[in-house]
Amino acid sequence: MPRENQKSHPNREQRQQDIQDFIEKVRDEFALSYPELEGLSEKEAREVLEVLKNEEDIANKKRMKDHLEVFSDAVIAIVMTVMLLEIPIPSASVSFHEFRHSIFLFLVTFFLVADLWWHNHVAFDGTKTVSPKIVITQFLFMASLALLPVFTHWMMEEITFTAVFAYALIAIITNFFQWCLKYFILQERYANTIHTKEFVKHVSYRRLLNSIIISLIIIGLAKINPYIAFYFYLLSPVASFIRTLREPQEVLRPRFHLKRK
Repeated sequence: MPRENQKSHPNREQRQQDIQDFIEKVRDEFALSYPELEGLSEKEAREVLEVLKNEEDIANKKRMKDHLEVFSDAVIAIVMTVMLLEIPIPSASVSFHEFRHSIFLFLVTFFLVADLWWHNHVAFDGTKTVSPKIVITQFLFMASLALLPVFTHWMMEEITFTAVFAYALIAIITNFFQWCLKYFILQERYANTIHTKEFVKHVSYRRLLNSIIISLIIIGLAKINPYIAFYFYLLSPVASFIRTLREPQEVLRPRFHLKRK
């Protein structure tokens, strides 16, 4: 037994020495990775590391925002292409009237998607970083947007109440997710304020309510006459797109009317 203890004792010492050597090597590598920590006390080093960690987190969020915008642009480009390919070419089985109808419907959805893209672009201009909540909302927005060609093709086949209602429903869902996206961005942008944050919330809810009311009116018109609702959808995205081009910052910069004394 004593001999076994004598043998195990050096082995234990050797393992402890190996661990100590490993720790020293890790410290040396850490010092090479962070030369700004050289000569600092443990407390100062922790403070510097906390600052570096925060800066790295901000940089990662900025990169995520850039990747998210590129991904969104790619999805929108694919949606536009798919809608264009859905247009039938005039032939023996496709009349010119059907071809013209498909062109008009493509333009409706094109301006709707263009308007959504513009609002999405302006919304992301209002922030330098994105949180996980914004990323998830953007994915939901893109998923609903990607379904637009399916419902566009449906209305190309026939303009019925069911087709117009389904198209209106997916448009409402898409607009809702984009509203959530803009709302989250604005809430994070004005997180350190009280009255401004409350004002932005009020304006956002009012715009959401107006959008829902307009969509419900169009759905009601579709019940009476699907073609009337179709032409409303033709005019609504175009008008919205022209308005946002004229006042591109209206989405993120509410107007404050200052009274002159």
